[in-house]
Amino acid sequence: MPRPLRQFHPGGIYHITHRGHNKFHIFEETIDKAHFLDILRKVVQETGCHVLFYTIMDNHYHLLIEMQEMPLDKVMRRLNTRYAIYYTKKHRLSGSVFDSHYSASEVKDKKYLVSVIQYIATNPIKPSLVQKINEYRWCAHLEIVARKQENILSNRLFELLGGNYEKGKSHYFKLIQEAQQKVEQNTALDINLSSQRINALESQLVSFLASQNNTPTLKQIRSDDRDQVVSESRRSFARIAFSQGYKVSEIAKVLNVSERSVYGWCKMIDSTDG
Repeated sequence: MPRPLRQFHPGGIYHITHRGHNKFHIFEETIDKAHFLDILRKVVQETGCHVLFYTIMDNHYHLLIEMQEMPLDKVMRRLNTRYAIYYTKKHRLSGSVFDSHYSASEVKDKKYLVSVIQYIATNPIKPSLVQKINEYRWCAHLEIVARKQENILSNRLFELLGGNYEKGKSHYFKLIQEAQQKVEQNTALDINLSSQRINALESQLVSFLASQNNTPTLKQIRSDDRDQVVSESRRSFARIAFSQGYKVSEIAKVLNVSERSVYGWCKMIDSTDG
């Protein structure tokens, strides 16, 4: 069934999220993020859209865009196609770089605008990349703090938040401070829960190996050993853990392997669930 056409209009403000295909890391290196921003700057110059806020993570990005005359789909096509060409050439890959569809939500009121800015700003804290919003390099907040608006139109952002530059600027820094406080409280709870899940999965791995008379050993299964028995044990445990609801990232951490490997071992299970 064809995907219904999305309706965008000049003056509309949209929160855009787009992930790497199968959630793979496509901005893992510093040079990748820098190149993406270079492309974004050129696309903005060509299309006239206003970038109000952004964050680039390892496997996805967030943009807050105010549309002008150029339709959003065309803006996104230019941005994603150019980055995909760069990435596939750099890594000598074939196939998709991004998921087939990006997420776009229209921001229709000030309350939603504030929540979107806070959500985007705190994104790097959730996977523990940094502890403070102003510590993350690849985000609009750092541009605002450094007064180096290379990719965003901060004047327009402040106007939307407060009606004028001064009021909007003051409001912006208050909402960032509020977001920092909230995420610190939630992060403490998340870290505790994450630690409990990892500890439980590690105990499960020990029991799994014991059921096989410790062949291979825990040291072997978490090493670079590519012996057939070791490799098959890794795959078997990963599939068991995945079927029990553990995340790919959690399994990868416990087995000391890449998330890409775990996804490859478990994707058949994932496809049969649908």
